[in-house]
Amino acid sequence: MAEFNKIKAANIKTLKCDPGKKIKKVSDGGGLFLFIYPSSIKQWYFHYKFNGRFRDLYLGTWDKLTASDAREKRDLCRKLISEKTDPYVYFNQIKENNKRNSCNTFRAITERWLKEARADISESTKEKDIRYFKKDIFPVIGDKPIKDITKDNILEIIRNIEARTTGSSNERVLYRIKKVFEFAVDLDICEKDPTTSLKKHLRKPIEKHYPAITNNMKEFAGFLNVLDSFESKETPSVFYCLKLSVLVAARSDDIRNMKWGQIDFDKKNWCYTVNKIKKEFVCPLSNQAIEILKTMKELTYRNSDSFVFPGIKEPNRAISDGAFHMFFVRSGYQGKQTQHGFRATMQTQLLELGYPKDWTETALSHNIAKYGGAYDRAAYVEPRRKMMQAWADYLDEIKKPGANLEALTKKYTFRG
Repeated sequence: MAEFNKIKAANIKTLKCDPGKKIKKVSDGGGLFLFIYPSSIKQWYFHYKFNGRFRDLYLGTWDKLTASDAREKRDLCRKLISEKTDPYVYFNQIKENNKRNSCNTFRAITERWLKEARADISESTKEKDIRYFKKDIFPVIGDKPIKDITKDNILEIIRNIEARTTGSSNERVLYRIKKVFEFAVDLDICEKDPTTSLKKHLRKPIEKHYPAITNNMKEFAGFLNVLDSFESKETPSVFYCLKLSVLVAARSDDIRNMKWGQIDFDKKNWCYTVNKIKKEFVCPLSNQAIEILKTMKELTYRNSDSFVFPGIKEPNRAISDGAFHMFFVRSGYQGKQTQHGFRATMQTQLLELGYPKDWTETALSHNIAKYGGAYDRAAYVEPRRKMMQAWADYLDEIKKPGANLEALTKKYTFRG
């Protein structure tokens, strides 16, 4: 019976090739050999015969493959031969599978999805995609072969997010993971989408209200005066974007990504696609809003596709949301007012002034889908134009020194 494990592991480091020889082969038994070269390189090989042909199968170097591991591979090779399987073919197939898996990791498929399926999305949405993948998804499953990812792996991502936030980031992340899997299934890279049925396991977001001054217009007038005082301190993009936000009460994504081609100065309209609901919308502009845009046009206009409010350091990109945050920090209104909060301020006060809720809801692009699109007559474009002009005039008056808020409320109350 053949002797096995003849090489003492402790002696391997001291073994050397004999002088004048190109190679020294030391048998460990059972077909396992340690090949020693004059350069002191030592490699494990399994010597065997299969279908009448002899072969030396490379297993690894001694410094990376221990004697114990080499013997396990030898035993596996002997078992494969007994089962009529060529060890060379077996291990070569493993290498090919590993190579294929490295090309089909979740990260690699995501990069293909972003390039091929998300090519036409806006830059801001693309940035959000990348941010979610890098922050929450890739650290958990980025390097896993996509076909090996389980529901538990995805739930781990979701639970990590829910432990950190109270909003709807969990749903946004699951949506993106699902889209990558749908893409992979369509390409036959994996057989099924493990995100199916996971939505019911998501924790519902805890309702969050953006800080806003809604019922105290004296306080809001104070804020408007503080904003005006920052004209010489803030960059034009920050200052005038906030000034316009007060007048139109648009969502941050929409107003930050405003482009010159969306502005109709003759009709005094801002025509754009509402990012949140992917619907066309017409925002009538007051005279004050038009003046702000004329000022910005002298500063930032390059072509119809350029941003009205370009980034501070990167003029080819829209201004960042963080620039708004820094304004509220420096002005002393952090936790009291936000850019998004202007929407609540405007709606609360316009309702107080008696304007129809359908008009205010539509002005906030809340219910435009109800009316079949922004160009439908029911979108109240012209009535809203009068309402937005009254809102702009009202704000101009309440911030004047000694303004009589009670008298101004009566003056600007809607009378049909």
